[in-house]
Amino acid sequence: MSKNNKTYIHNKSIFCLTMITYTIIKASHRSKRPFHCESFIAFRCFESVYREVRRLLSINALYEMECRLFRRINQHFERRMLNAYFRMITNIGGAVLEIALVLFLLIFAHGPLHLTAIACAVSLITSHIIVQIFKRCFPRKRPYLILDGTNHPMNPLQDNSFPSGHSTAIFSVITPLILLHPSLSLILLPIGLSVAVSRIFLGLHYPSDVLSGILLGSVTGYLCFIKIVVPF
Repeated sequence: MSKNNKTYIHNKSIFCLTMITYTIIKASHRSKRPFHCESFIAFRCFESVYREVRRLLSINALYEMECRLFRRINQHFERRMLNAYFRMITNIGGAVLEIALVLFLLIFAHGPLHLTAIACAVSLITSHIIVQIFKRCFPRKRPYLILDGTNHPMNPLQDNSFPSGHSTAIFSVITPLILLHPSLSLILLPIGLSVAVSRIFLGLHYPSDVLSGILLGSVTGYLCFIKIVVPF
């Protein structure tokens, strides 16, 4: 368990126990209710503390498991071929290439593919806005800033970690394309998943950041496809 979590649990427990003691003492002087009523209140307070500690321990256990998975992937950073591959593939989820791909389809595609390109554009913009909102509402630091020994490239991104913008972007674009032509999944899914894994490999995101990005991008892409392409 991390030192911060231990401190939080300790402080939370001390606060609750102090409030329990205060409640009982105050009640014994000022309340005419039977003492067993105050005992019941104390029991409920202890129960609340117990549940809160269990919840924190569960969250901490999930975080520890996530960190282990992160390290298992990030530890291969020094392998040259993997490093070169993931450094290259991660750029596909970047803003420049995603926008370029969508603009290319908007200009040159016709018929259902053109409508799908519109869905991709709307999905990309919408998901990007949602990502920025989440990053501000949930200011989670990137793993290389928290976990000692994390491998990462030079001049890594400094903004918040949750969710993964690259994972969100790539899946917000490939999802409408896959829904239009399911056979494209044989090509696009491996690319999308490679982009997602690259964010962990490069030490820039936790697995939960990436998974959240995949879900957000996929849902946004699906909804845009349903609203824009299916009616026609």
